[in-house]
Amino acid sequence: MSYAFTWEKDGVVVKYTSDIDIGMVKRAQNEMHGDPRVDGARYLIVDAVAVNSINTTRRDELDIWAYDAGASHRNPNLRKAYVAKLIEFVNFVNWYNSMHRAPYPSKVFDNEADARKWLESELQIPINTPQ
Repeated sequence: MSYAFTWEKDGVVVKYTSDIDIGMVKRAQNEMHGDPRVDGARYLIVDAVAVNSINTTRRDELDIWAYDAGASHRNPNLRKAYVAKLIEFVNFVNWYNSMHRAPYPSKVFDNEADARKWLESELQIPINTPQ
C-alpha cells in the first residue's frame, strides 16, 4: 500500500508515498469512507508531495468525482486541501473544482502549512499540525 492515513481531532490526512493510479485512489476512498470517524471529519488533507506521476484517465477522474459526490451526502461539511507539486495532479484538482457543483470545497497548495491555514479560514476552527 502506497498511502497512509493519519486521523486528527477534526479530520484526516492521507499521504501518498508513490505514484498514483486509479486503483490506489479507489482503495483509499473506500478505506477512508468505511471508517466511522469520517462522519465527524471536517477536513481531508491529501498530501501528494512525494508523487512523481498520476496515471488516470478523464473517466477515472469522473469516477473519483462521482464517488465524492455520493459521499458528500453523508458528510456535506468536509473540506479538501490538496498538497502537491506535480502539474498533472494540480490540473486534476483544478478540473475537479471546475465541475458543476463540486462535491467538496477544495483547493491545492504546494505546502501543508498553507493548506492548514486555508482550512482554518474555511472552517473557523484551529487546524494544528499533529505532533
